[in-house]
Amino acid sequence: MPVRKTKVKRHDGFIFAFLEYSKLPDPSLFQSVVKLVVRSELIHVAVLPVFDCEYLIEYYSSETSKKRGKVLLINAHPKLYTAFMKIGVITQPAQEVFNGSYALRFVPVRCRYNFQAGLRFLQDLEGAEYNTRALLIAALPMRIKRAWHFPSILSQETQDQLPFMGVHPSVFCSQMCLMLCYMCNILKDNRLDPAACAPADLLQALDKENAAIVCGNDMQVFTMGQKDYYY
Repeated sequence: MPVRKTKVKRHDGFIFAFLEYSKLPDPSLFQSVVKLVVRSELIHVAVLPVFDCEYLIEYYSSETSKKRGKVLLINAHPKLYTAFMKIGVITQPAQEVFNGSYALRFVPVRCRYNFQAGLRFLQDLEGAEYNTRALLIAALPMRIKRAWHFPSILSQETQDQLPFMGVHPSVFCSQMCLMLCYMCNILKDNRLDPAACAPADLLQALDKENAAIVCGNDMQVFTMGQKDYYY
């Protein structure tokens, strides 16, 4: 019989915060339309850099058993990153995603170089325009989305998908987050074009590879001052 084990780990990483339509106290018309278009309760996503997260991993001695995790404590960046139509990529206070309307997933990035590159990517994306051209692509069936890499006139991504290479790409929220995952080597399967990624697709990809850890209501949250973080 497999033996249950637990281990406490610490890593930098990112929290992906998925806005759940059913948890909104007063959804707007636009949010209702988005729900219909993407056919999902998940209608938006934001990303919050996290420094030195402490989390618990529970697993069994059998290699085939899926690991389960629990976040105990996070030191959060003071700003989260997201994108809104007509506004583009902006930052908001980290506390915005701790209001009960978001499903939170912590994704550890075990290589510090990758984490720092991801943080620079987000910082350099601030001010980028919103990618309205690719929104309908994200609503296509997954079998179609995984079969195509969409032209740059729709994806609006730069050739290297790096804003600091010269030109800002235009992105929507989940497109930005999947680009971040690819940059930080969070996901092994990179066949989905970020321009085709809806919030639910991002969560499905993270869950499929067991890359994310659920953040519960009982985790301790500390927000670091601007002078305390690095990149």
